[in-house]
Amino acid sequence: MLRSLSVLIFASACAPQYDETLLEEYRQAVPDEDTLNARTPTSGALALGDTALFPQLAAPVTWGINGAIGTILVGLKVVTSIDPTYYDEETQQFVWGPWNADDFGKMAFWIQKNPEGSDFAYSYALLRGTTGKLEGYEPIIVGGATPDPDHGHRGMGVTLWDADANIRFLEENGQPTDGLDSGRFVAVYGRGPTDDGVDLAFVVSSFRDFVSADDPEAVPVDFDYLHGRAWEGANVVDFLDFQGTVDVDDPHDGVAENLDIRMAFLDRGIGRAEAGAYGGSLEEGDQMAMTECWDDAVKETYLRAELVDDGATEALYQLGDPSGCVDPFDQTLDELEVPSLADVDPSLLDALDAVAEGGVDSVEWH
Repeated sequence: MLRSLSVLIFASACAPQYDETLLEEYRQAVPDEDTLNARTPTSGALALGDTALFPQLAAPVTWGINGAIGTILVGLKVVTSIDPTYYDEETQQFVWGPWNADDFGKMAFWIQKNPEGSDFAYSYALLRGTTGKLEGYEPIIVGGATPDPDHGHRGMGVTLWDADANIRFLEENGQPTDGLDSGRFVAVYGRGPTDDGVDLAFVVSSFRDFVSADDPEAVPVDFDYLHGRAWEGANVVDFLDFQGTVDVDDPHDGVAENLDIRMAFLDRGIGRAEAGAYGGSLEEGDQMAMTECWDDAVKETYLRAELVDDGATEALYQLGDPSGCVDPFDQTLDELEVPSLADVDPSLLDALDAVAEGGVDSVEWH
C-alpha cells in the first residue's frame, strides 16, 4: 500500500484546500496503533528457559496480530495525512483516490459523517476497483467510530478487515495472491476515563480462518482476544485474555489443547498469568489449570499446574512457591478485577462472531 501512494501524493499537491479543522475531525475516525495494538511483557532474561512460560506463548500471537494491524493502520494513516481528492458536501464524505495499487487495479478510501442517531458518528471504507470512478468498487476494510473531539486517542469504534475479500478481488481479476494474509478480523474498541479517573483502553477482537502471510502453511485459526491497558498515574497496567490452541500437555505428541491464557502485568514487567487447557490429548472432562508469576525481567518466579478431574484436583508440578507472586500479583486476577473475555457481553461476542464469519458481505458499509 505504501509504495502505491506516490501517484496520490503527487495529485494531492494540486488538490483544493479544505477546512482543516473539519478534516482533522474526520481523520480521528481512523484508529491508531496505540489503541489497537496488544503488548506482552518485555523479557530481560538471556536464556529461553529463564523467561516465564505464558509471556512466551502469548508473544507470537500478539506479534502476529500487531503485524497485520500495523501494516493496515500505517497505510491508512499515510492516506489520510494528505489532502483528500475531494469533499462531497451533500454526503459529508471526504474521499481519497482512486490511486494505483501495488499489485493490480486501483484503491480508494473515504470517511463519512453519519446521520444523527447512527451507531457511530463516522464510517469509513477502503475499497478496490479497476476504473477511475468509485462505482463498482468492492470494500476490503470497513469501520465506524465516535472519537472524543477533545482527546484524539479516546472514543469508541469498530473495524473489520476482510483479507479474504482482498484475495477474492485479485482472483476475480486473474491476479496472483501469494504472500498475503487471509481470513477476517473484526474488533470493537474504546478508550476513556473510568469513574475513578483511570484512563482505560480495551479491544475485543475475533479472528476467523486467519493465516498470517509470514506462515502461509499454518492451519487457519479461529480465536477471540481481549486486551487493554490502564494508565494509573505513572504506572501502566496491561491485560490480555485470548483463547487459542497450544500443545501444553506433551510438546512432542503433536496434539494441541484448547488454551485460555489470561494475564496482567505492570510497566511491561512484573505480572501474573492464569491459564486453563482442555481437549487435545487430555481426557474428556479433564482440565489443566496453571498459575505463573514473574519478576520485572519476566523471569519466572512461580509456576504451578494442576489437573482437575471430575472436581478432584491433582498437583502435576510446581516450581517455586506462592511467595514468588509479589504485590499486587499475590492476588488472583479476579481479586484484582482484571477484565476477561468472560466479562464481555455474550451478545457482543455473538455479533463479532457473525461479522468475522461473514466478512464485508455481512455488514452494511455504504
